Amino acid sequence: LILDNKDIEDIKERYEELDKLDLNIDIDLIEESLKENSKNIIDLKANKANIESKIDNWEKLYGKQENIIDKLVDKKMDKREIEKNMADLKPLPENFENFREFKDRLNYLDENIRVLRAKDYDLNDKYYLAERDLSDETYEELNSQYLEAKKEFNRQLERGKNILKIEKVFYKVKESMDNNPMQPLIKEFGRLLEIITAGDYNTGNIKEDFYIELIKEDTSMPIDLLSAGTYDSVALALRFAMLKYIFDENKGYVILDDCLVDLDPERKKESINLIKEFAKDYQIIFTTCDPDTAKALGGNIINM
Repeated sequence: LILDNKDIEDIKERYEELDKLDLNIDIDLIEESLKENSKNIIDLKANKANIESKIDNWEKLYGKQENIIDKLVDKKMDKREIEKNMADLKPLPENFENFREFKDRLNYLDENIRVLRAKDYDLNDKYYLAERDLSDETYEELNSQYLEAKKEFNRQLERGKNILKIEKVFYKVKESMDNNPMQPLIKEFGRLLEIITAGDYNTGNIKEDFYIELIKEDTSMPIDLLSAGTYDSVALALRFAMLKYIFDENKGYVILDDCLVDLDPERKKESINLIKEFAKDYQIIFTTCDPDTAKALGGNIINM
């Protein structure tokens, strides 16, 4: 018990070590050493407190040390997986210096794709609406109707041009005549109109503004309400009336381009008689695609 469980050999060894100590150390040196050690102890305690605070914060954030080790293991495994995936990636295209440029380009293309898809959806909606409202008629039927309407439009346009030509000539002649040039023309127009319409329209009137009115059974009939056949009859009567008034006793000629197409058989017959009567005094050149019309008109027939 006195030896504190140490054998005699240990005690002798410790005694020899103490005997070797230099007991003549300066007291000032000892005090300086104590101060240095005290300062070191304070620094160590502060460092210890700082480390303990960090450990406490880490434990609050990550748990115990074992948990941190597990997280580190998981992170290392994730790192290896990412490195493996990166190794499998293909290299950047040559025109890109880094990943950021490549990613920006992909984002730009993705945005363009999004915009184009939106436009595509909009166009599809419009297509379905147009398809829903599409006519049951086939393209061939619609095209046939279009061509027929275009043909009719051109025919009416040609009639209008002819009327304008007649009007132009009329006003030109009117300027060279006296103050009352309309009455003889109206009289001749009415006579020819009665013949060519087989008495359906027996009076015609031409106003100062060249607006034409017809009288049928004491009822005024504007020319723009006439059928195509009646319109052609009126135009032929007006043309002959003006030509007769212009030519008077002078010789002249007139060219007629198949103006009997829309006339019914009775009016066509009367019109042919009228043309023949006019041809007695003036030369008439008549073009037609109908052999029967050419035969009925007679004269010198030239086949082309």
